[in-house]
Amino acid sequence: MGEEDLWNHVEEWHKRGVDFQVTVKRWSFTETHWNLKEGRQVWNVYAIIHPNHRLWDSFEGPDMFQPAAEALPLHCGPTFLEYNLGQTGKIESLQVGSDYRHLGDARFSHYKTRESAWEVFRDAEELFTYLSTNPEDTNTEKEEQ
Repeated sequence: MGEEDLWNHVEEWHKRGVDFQVTVKRWSFTETHWNLKEGRQVWNVYAIIHPNHRLWDSFEGPDMFQPAAEALPLHCGPTFLEYNLGQTGKIESLQVGSDYRHLGDARFSHYKTRESAWEVFRDAEELFTYLSTNPEDTNTEKEEQ
């Protein structure tokens, strides 16, 4: 095995909103997996939320299964939550997301392109729309007085 074989390939796509960003990430494993049906591709969708976003105050602590994270439209729920510190040590954003490596997700491990992983990008668009929307202003009926 040559030295170049030790490098894993990573691709990222980003879509920025107001006080948030949605990221789709794919990387390839170079090593062989124990599960021969599983491919070498790993897909994730993340939301990066900044302090001025309406959901910022909903998050408390590092538990990825907290209500604010579980409320996000993520594939099979959250599997990652991390707070990002700036140079001064102050929390500047949080990253919450989900991977596509659950039971029944083996097909995603064979998708090498954005086009073949259209379901991942559809989910990312749904997350972007959710983070762009203020639920207090939508889908509500006004009471007649």
